[in-house]
Amino acid sequence: MSPNISDMKLRRAVTLAEVITASAIALYTIGAAWAVYIMVWRWYYEAAPRVEAQRMARAAIAQIVDGYPDSTTGTYTIGSTTYKRRNGIAWATEDPTVTSDQIDYQLEPDSSNIRSYYMATVPDSGGLKALYYKDSNGTSHEIRATRGITALTFEKFEDKDETVHNNIITVTATAEKEVRGTRSQPYNIKIVYSDVIYLRNTRKDAP
Repeated sequence: MSPNISDMKLRRAVTLAEVITASAIALYTIGAAWAVYIMVWRWYYEAAPRVEAQRMARAAIAQIVDGYPDSTTGTYTIGSTTYKRRNGIAWATEDPTVTSDQIDYQLEPDSSNIRSYYMATVPDSGGLKALYYKDSNGTSHEIRATRGITALTFEKFEDKDETVHNNIITVTATAEKEVRGTRSQPYNIKIVYSDVIYLRNTRKDAP
């Protein structure tokens, strides 16, 4: 009795078109995976350090301008709630003393320019620098969010008539480092942020 052909499992050869299609899909998948790998590599070794440098420079500027609530600056009361005053230079009450990398100033409870913002090397950090705040008791506090900045400058604003304004301070923070990413040689990242700060309670012109 002859076998029933309809019950037999027939096998056919793989065509050339199917081989080419499968190869194209495989190559496309590998290429996409490689592109994602390069993107992640570049982000980790190149973009991430740049973002971190930007964060440090911005943090330095924000700290100098507004500061943070500080028990040595006194308090004020609104309704039944008492608040600590902030220690940023925007609330300085007299002409600040400015050098290239430090500003000395006073706030409402102070009688002289005894507070400071400046940059210094962090102990046991391998040479890293950071922004420091010195309070009215002479105690210096590292602003950890700024660890890694490389330059900090202060300058009193001078207008086109060469008039110096003691109540306007230009602050510039720089974060610079060498990064090895997908390139064969290290390359330099340099982030510079600058802000012009109006000191609300300080007289306008230099004597």
